[in-house]
Amino acid sequence: MLHYLILLLLLFPQDQTAPAQTDEVGPEPPPPTYDQGPMKATLLAMRDVRFFYGEQPERAERESNFAMQFRVEGEKLGGISSYGNFILDVALTDTGESLVDAESISEEDRTFTRPNNIPIERLRTTGLTLVARCKSPPRQAQKLTSMKGSVRLVLASDTESVTIDNPFQYLNATVQHPRLNELGIEVRILKADTLEPAPPANRSVVLQLKANAAKVQSATFVDGWMRPVQSRESKAKTTGGEDCVVHTLDPQAINDDLQLVLEIHPEVEELLVKFEESDVTLP
Repeated sequence: MLHYLILLLLLFPQDQTAPAQTDEVGPEPPPPTYDQGPMKATLLAMRDVRFFYGEQPERAERESNFAMQFRVEGEKLGGISSYGNFILDVALTDTGESLVDAESISEEDRTFTRPNNIPIERLRTTGLTLVARCKSPPRQAQKLTSMKGSVRLVLASDTESVTIDNPFQYLNATVQHPRLNELGIEVRILKADTLEPAPPANRSVVLQLKANAAKVQSATFVDGWMRPVQSRESKAKTTGGEDCVVHTLDPQAINDDLQLVLEIHPEVEELLVKFEESDVTLP
């Protein structure tokens, strides 16, 4: 037995140690951030979707689409209070075809903005991503030889609230408030029957921003106890073709105790971020 133990010790020495590991895993690099440097727009992705319907060619043309995703980034990202559509002015293929119908882009498309409700933490790590759509390129096309576009941003740092008691006292007139007058903000309350089609008068508050619209971040409502009143917002036009916004509320909320709360910016900066690229490979 002793000889057997000695043989085991010779074959499997007990003082052997595991070799030291030299390859250590370091800390993961931090994720990229997009709130530094000059404001710019970059192309992130393209998507080309085509449909074929043998007996409905118009449906195939309607449902097929070519889309591009862009990212807006830069040091003023955190100050965006509202932003517009990404307008693609030029998208020219190497076969000489334009994918953009310039006549279809209206002035409203170029000036429209929507409130920015994206948290700054998310903007910092993703940037502001926007999509632009245009015609599908011909199958022979390999590249976009020229691309030009832009997006309109409204930047603001400070926000304050202005409360208007019983907004219906200003029906078909301009809302009167010292702070709005001081900042040159003109808000009108319109009658429902001045719209086409007319919304229900017993559940609608129609607002029209006539001057310094960029300074108005949002419009909400509260009751006489300052409790929030739920509303649904939609764009509309007057019978004269002017833009306005319809706020649809519960009919029980529309009374003399209703209050309009405007979130406004004393100072704003409008910025047009331009994009230009060439020789972009198509998908």
